[in-house]
Amino acid sequence: MVHSHPVSEDVTVVFKGKGEAFLGEVWYEVAEGDVIYAPENVKHGTRNPETNTEPLICYNWQVPYLSEYDILPGARDRLFEHQEGRVVAFDARGKFDAHIPETGIIAHIDRGALFTQYGAPMRFVIWPGVGSRKISLHRAKLPPEFEFKVHFHPDAEDTLLAFHGRGQGFLFDRWFDMEAGDVLYAPSPVRHGTRNKNAGREDPFIVIGAASPPQMELYRLAGYL
Repeated sequence: MVHSHPVSEDVTVVFKGKGEAFLGEVWYEVAEGDVIYAPENVKHGTRNPETNTEPLICYNWQVPYLSEYDILPGARDRLFEHQEGRVVAFDARGKFDAHIPETGIIAHIDRGALFTQYGAPMRFVIWPGVGSRKISLHRAKLPPEFEFKVHFHPDAEDTLLAFHGRGQGFLFDRWFDMEAGDVLYAPSPVRHGTRNKNAGREDPFIVIGAASPPQMELYRLAGYL
């Protein structure tokens, strides 16, 4: 269903399958690993065309400012039923892999600003560098025996999604086994991290983290501020 939010930013990650995402006024083909970011009042939605034979599975985060908590009912969807629009093929949408804070962006978890200071390579996919203000989405890719160090955020709450492979997530005072589809939630300032202890296997453990508000201390540490 196509909709918009008057006070919320919205991020959707395609976890499995392929389908179409509405952003602005157009449907775009999307597939596993694509990220759809919609600022306030920007129409967005997803659908799985009848021609597809496999399910489309997405994870979604929607965030208002903490200071807007008392008007949270205003974050309710505004629905646009039966939204029509042309469909833009995946290989024809290059201009939407760019900085478009007013109209939203379709990105991919393997693209973004690089961060390496915590031990395993991370990409800042949705962050203030592309115009988000209330939410961020980062991707960490952990080869075997790599660890994204245990840390905490003084101001942000973080939700980690095991996107691919198997590994472990740290929360508070212990490690938990995780596999694709598992979710770990760390409010501020709870310590958390991830690691891949699968020695001898080439398969990486890929983790996506969505935080609110954006983790400004990481951008400073990386030299982007």
